[in-house]
Amino acid sequence: MAFPNLPGTTVTLNDLGLQVSPPPSGPKVTLLGITSNLLIPINEPLTITNLGQATSQLWFSGLSGNVYPGELALAAEEAALAGAGAIELMVIGHVSGQALRDYIAVTGGAGGAVRYADLSTAYDILLDRDVDIVVPVGAYADDVPSTGGYGKQLANFCYQSTTEIDSSAVGVISMMPVVHWADVYQTDISTGNSAVSGEVLSIVEDDGDYFFGSPSTALVSEWAKYASQTSTPIVEPGNAVFPTIWSSYLNGSEDESANYYPTNNANGAVSVNSSYWNHWQAQTTAGTLATDRLGNKVDVGSRITVVGSPLRTSTSLTRNLALGVGASASNTFHTTDGAAAYAGFMSRLRPHSAPTNKQIASLSPQRPLSSSQANGIVGRRIVTFHKRSTGFVVSSAITGAHNVSKFVRSDFTRLTTVRIVDAAIDIVRAVGDRFIGEPNSAAHRNAMAAEIDKLLSKMKTATALNDYQFFVSATPDQQVLGEATIELTLVPAFELINISLNVSLRKEI
Repeated sequence: MAFPNLPGTTVTLNDLGLQVSPPPSGPKVTLLGITSNLLIPINEPLTITNLGQATSQLWFSGLSGNVYPGELALAAEEAALAGAGAIELMVIGHVSGQALRDYIAVTGGAGGAVRYADLSTAYDILLDRDVDIVVPVGAYADDVPSTGGYGKQLANFCYQSTTEIDSSAVGVISMMPVVHWADVYQTDISTGNSAVSGEVLSIVEDDGDYFFGSPSTALVSEWAKYASQTSTPIVEPGNAVFPTIWSSYLNGSEDESANYYPTNNANGAVSVNSSYWNHWQAQTTAGTLATDRLGNKVDVGSRITVVGSPLRTSTSLTRNLALGVGASASNTFHTTDGAAAYAGFMSRLRPHSAPTNKQIASLSPQRPLSSSQANGIVGRRIVTFHKRSTGFVVSSAITGAHNVSKFVRSDFTRLTTVRIVDAAIDIVRAVGDRFIGEPNSAAHRNAMAAEIDKLLSKMKTATALNDYQFFVSATPDQQVLGEATIELTLVPAFELINISLNVSLRKEI
C-alpha cells in the first residue's frame, strides 16, 4: 500500500487464471526395436520429449557404413503423425553392418531368433512398468523366427501385464509388407503365377526394395489371397516355411469342421477349430495355460491387433531414408507396415470410439484393396484398409480373438470392448489403491464403493458404458486376511458396425 497510514484498498492482480490446460496426452505408445547408435542404452524405457532430436539419434548403419533412419525413428514419427501424444522407446539391441542385415531379414534365419530373444528380455523388464499400447517394431505376426511367433509372444505379454501386473496393455503387430512377403515366398509365388514371376524374382534382399519397391496390382492380389486364405492362395498352410503359430491364428476364424465363416452354416458351428487353442490360449507368467472363473480357455488373441495392408507413408525422414539405402532422392513415400501409425491413432481415440471407418492421415495405399479383398482379410481377424466414399479408411477395428460366427466367438472381438473394459479396470485399480493400508471395515468398503460408482457413472455419462453393476464384499475370514472382493459386471457401449436400410415405394404418404 503506497500510503500505509491512510485507509484504502490494496490491489493485487493474479495472472494465469484464464490459462487453458492442454488436453491429456492419452494412452502411451511403447515402441520396441533396435538401433546402431551405441550411445542409447539397451532395455531402458525412454520417453520422447523432442521428436526431431529423438529420431535423429535412432539411426541404422548398413553394410557399406551408410547411415539412415532406423526402424525406431520411422515408427516414432509415424506414431506421432497419427496422433500419439505420449511415445516411449525401448532399444532392445545395438546392431549394424552384416548383423543388421541378418537381424531385419524376414526369412526365418538366425536374425529372427535373436530378435525374438531380445523382445522376450524387453517384455520381462516392461512387466514392472505401466504400459498401454505396445508395438514390437520390425516384428511380423506371420514371420517365422525359429523359436516362436512374435504375435503370440506379444499377446502373452499384454495378457500377463493386464491380469498379473497393474497395467492394461494392448499390443499392435503387423503382417509382413507385400515386398517382404514376396521375398520370403518368391519361389512359390513365381512358380504359381507367371504374371508376377519376373517381378518377384527381381526382388533382392536389400533395404532399397523393402522401403521403396512398388508391388504390382497382381502381386498385391496374391498377397490378399494369402492374408485371407481364400481364392486358392499360392502360399497356404502346409508350405515348408509357413509358420504353424500363424496358421493356428488364421484357424481362429474357422469352426470345428475347418469351415471358414461365412462359408460355413453359421447356425451349425459349435466351436472354434481346436487347432486355434494349440497356440492361442493365454499363458501366465508361470507358464501355465490360463482359464477364467467360468472354466473357459482365455483367448490371448483378444490382447492384440494384427494390421495387414499394402501401405505407404510420407514423413520428414523419407528423403534421408532414400539416400541412405541407395534409392532415388525423388521418392516422397516409403513402405510401412502400419503398426506404429495404427497404435498412434488408437491412442488419440476415446476407449469407446473405434478406428473403424476412420482415416489415418499419415497412411495411403500402395495399391488399394477391393471391398471383396478387404472383407476376406477382415474375416481372418486382420485389420486392413480400403477406400470408401469417406476416403481411405480402417476397414474394421477388430482384435485377434477367435470369431467364427455370430454364435461362436469371444466377447472381445472388438477393440472398443477391450479398451472400455480396460478403462473400467483402471478406474477400480486406482480407487482400490487409495484404500490399501486402511482398515478393512464396512465404512471404508462403502467409501470405496462410492468412489467406484462415481467414476463408473462418468463412463456411463460419456457413453462408454450402457450400464454397470458391482458389489464390494469381505467375509470375516477375508477381513482377517486383509482381503476384499469386487464383483463387477459391465455392459459396454457396443460399436455400430452395420446399418440395414429398408426402402419401400408408395404412391403417396
